[in-house]
Amino acid sequence: MTLLRIRAMARKETLHILRDWRTLGILVVLPVALLLFFGYAIDLDVTDVRIGIYDEDRSPESRRAITVLENSGYFRRISVVEHPREGRYLLDSEQIDLFLHVPRGYARTLLRGEDARIGVQVDGTNPQIGSGIVGLVEATLGAIGRGGAHAPVRTRIWYNPRLESAQILIPGLIAIILVITAVVSTAVGIAREREEGSMEQLSVSPLRPVELVIGKTVPYAVISALVSVLVIVLGVAFFGVRSAGSMAALTAATALFLLACLGLGVLISTIARTQQVAFIIAVLVTFLPTFLLSGFVFPVRNMPLPIRNASRIFPGRYFLEALRSIMLKGGGFEVVTEELAALAIFTAVTGSIAVLRVRRIVGGSG
Repeated sequence: MTLLRIRAMARKETLHILRDWRTLGILVVLPVALLLFFGYAIDLDVTDVRIGIYDEDRSPESRRAITVLENSGYFRRISVVEHPREGRYLLDSEQIDLFLHVPRGYARTLLRGEDARIGVQVDGTNPQIGSGIVGLVEATLGAIGRGGAHAPVRTRIWYNPRLESAQILIPGLIAIILVITAVVSTAVGIAREREEGSMEQLSVSPLRPVELVIGKTVPYAVISALVSVLVIVLGVAFFGVRSAGSMAALTAATALFLLACLGLGVLISTIARTQQVAFIIAVLVTFLPTFLLSGFVFPVRNMPLPIRNASRIFPGRYFLEALRSIMLKGGGFEVVTEELAALAIFTAVTGSIAVLRVRRIVGGSG
């Protein structure tokens, strides 16, 4: 009988989702739009840097340094100027991204074995791109040794050899989409029952609180799982993002995070009495922390200590760390044990509290 009651509740919620085009848009269309937006519109890669050059030294060594930059594949010469003011003008007018000033005496300093410096001016209005350009310049010119010869340095980039933004963003996007489809939709769906007064009808039905929670969340769980698979498939098709690690570990991490999101969505719905309030709470408590504090865009290790500690209470951080360890680094269960344990604890805590809260509401005391 329990299974029949859960199936009936799940069928009721599924029919409501299918009749509500706005909910379908959130659950299906929005994830695909986010994938395309983050994959194509947001590009954190530093490539094709436009450079302006003022070579005051005009020596073979200075020309060799400029050639090394241009041959690296990251830089493209736009203009050679005759005065530093011209370079500053090009930088201010956004005609170039980088201005190089090779000072007089550069060759003599280099040939003496001393540290020869080249002036570098970068547009810092976008700090991430600006710091990336500076890093590229330092890494490229740092390979020039005494007399302009290349130092015997061999660089190898692990896990993301081509330094593509999509390889980092797409795994994080799975977490964002699960938050939207599981937490936000579940919270709004159950809050709708309270707002429309149908929760009172459920209180006199044979449904038990656990059956109500499971029945209401099963449709969202199925849709979230299908959307996650869709994102991975589209990520492979459009951006070449593939999982290098254990599929079993990836499935386990996704399932635990999904359960955590569903439990959190039910818990939010028991606090909010209207769909609007449920949506606002869900966005503030789950979507924004997952976007800002999980490492999706900003590395957690660069955040102040209080913020890093605060990020530990949000499951998105553990899920994203597990995804990147599995998909990019090729790890398995042995490298994501702590993340899986944290997600399991979060799921157990939020699920238990959610069931207790639903029991109070159905019983008429919530």
